[in-house]
Amino acid sequence: MMYINKMSKLVFLIAFIMLLTLYACTVSQRGEVITKQEAMVNFAVDFSACPAQATSPCNAIIASDVFKTNPSKLMAGKELTVEAWVKIHSTSTGAIFGRMDSAGIYLLVESGKPKVVVRRAVKPTGTVDLIVSSPYSLLPDTWTHLAGVLSFPSTATSTLDLYVDGQSEANVSAAVASTLYTEPGTTYMRAGAYAEGDDITGVPKSSALDGVVDEARLWGVARTQAEIQACMGEELGLNSGTCGRMTDDLIGYFRFNQASGHSVREWSGLGWGVVDYMDKNSSKTPPVEMWDTGWTAGAPILVTD
Repeated sequence: MMYINKMSKLVFLIAFIMLLTLYACTVSQRGEVITKQEAMVNFAVDFSACPAQATSPCNAIIASDVFKTNPSKLMAGKELTVEAWVKIHSTSTGAIFGRMDSAGIYLLVESGKPKVVVRRAVKPTGTVDLIVSSPYSLLPDTWTHLAGVLSFPSTATSTLDLYVDGQSEANVSAAVASTLYTEPGTTYMRAGAYAEGDDITGVPKSSALDGVVDEARLWGVARTQAEIQACMGEELGLNSGTCGRMTDDLIGYFRFNQASGHSVREWSGLGWGVVDYMDKNSSKTPPVEMWDTGWTAGAPILVTD
């Protein structure tokens, strides 16, 4: 009887440990290991906290050849949506989030006013930028959701819309040629800065974002205003619904929920990136340094898993 009692206690202890492990860590359908720290607490990255921000713009970055090989990650010829939560500390000028060199899309802020740019390569004249800007400045130290949407209302036109907190703020129309003829050559997706391609009018590559970024998403479709409004207040969940990340329409996704260290998870299935900056005085090749001082409280959104 004593042996059976001991065995029962052992079985109970093993089962209890297994339950604790299951509670502390889950695995998604993409094979992601998701800790409860990431799942239950929302964080963000404050790029103004980077030690080199005064001399070299800091960014969160992921590099992946999948951007060039997986059809769901390609951008050329597609309608596009780029969105993120941002909280600027001043009348900041800098890049918020996107993927671009000679072609691509980016969310930016110029002197405190949000803008979105779509760049396309045009031979032999180089690049042409389609830009739409808000006439209104963002409120300092206030979370704001921004979204830029490139859509093709007809075979003859393309439209670039800027949404602020889910409301249409400004738009511009152009020839359908505003679609990306070619795929961006870069394998990088960045938040907080951009480093590839020519300078964007009003926001040169040397601009350092004085602000916080959270929930940065890049889509290979034109998200509707209803979809933007429905999903901007929550993390993308582990499903294929309107507000789910289990879809081939999602090209890239940063949650920024790590809270410490210099690694950042990419949630559309690309793996891990880093927060870093270029250090001209570094002896490294390339002269890249990591930083981990920017973690802060995230946007006021619903965490999902």
